[in-house]
Amino acid sequence: MIKLPPIYTEAYSLAQTTLRQTVNVPKAYRPTLGRRMEEAAIEIVVTLRQELLKQNVKLDTNHISLRVDELKVLIQLAYDLGIYRDTIYGELATSTDRIGKMLGGLAKHQTRHHSQGSARDLRAALRD
Repeated sequence: MIKLPPIYTEAYSLAQTTLRQTVNVPKAYRPTLGRRMEEAAIEIVVTLRQELLKQNVKLDTNHISLRVDELKVLIQLAYDLGIYRDTIYGELATSTDRIGKMLGGLAKHQTRHHSQGSARDLRAALRD
């Protein structure tokens, strides 16, 4: 099996936590807020995995980053509505922040090394 980088592990953990917590979303918000949170979390993981397994040197981090930002807004909304306690909100917010920073680092690395970059350089950057 392919060893996936820390960004994938973090995204997978975020998806698990999000899916576990949407069970606690009140029935009135489940078809809207709960579903959107679940979809965003799953799309982050699936898209990230697809991008990581591509043979291309450059990863398309923009789409993933937009979904992470969307999930951040939804998590904040759930917290503001009193759906999530401080501990759950803190865990989810910290995880989305970490993923966002990792994506930013990858994008910066790719921009800096786009002309002379190689798949091996990108894999090295992903391990960090």
